[in-house]
Amino acid sequence: MTPHQGSITTWEDLTTRFLAQFFPSKRTAKLCNDIPMFQQHHEESLSEAWTHFKDLLQKSLIMASIVGFRSKFFYDHVPFHLKCEIDRAAGGKLHDKNADESWEIIENLTLYDY
Repeated sequence: MTPHQGSITTWEDLTTRFLAQFFPSKRTAKLCNDIPMFQQHHEESLSEAWTHFKDLLQKSLIMASIVGFRSKFFYDHVPFHLKCEIDRAAGGKLHDKNADESWEIIENLTLYDY
């Protein structure tokens, strides 16, 4: 039996069509631009900034998939006093930790931010 014209026959075709339907290139480009522009808002706590940052990542499949990028990018875009707090929680520099450790350190730190 031959497939109908326009039917999906491969996994690549399915993912391409799915992404085109639900993540158009304009939307993806905007989200990818929003992440590098991330800044902690004035009067925003570490926990609120972390949640804000994770929301941006969740909206962008591309950036969220780059595991090593996530927590270190966040760290680079918070004020100096919060970098010191994160480094204290890390028992040294966050940049010396691997991607999973960095993520977990910030996750744990933000649990007690309130």
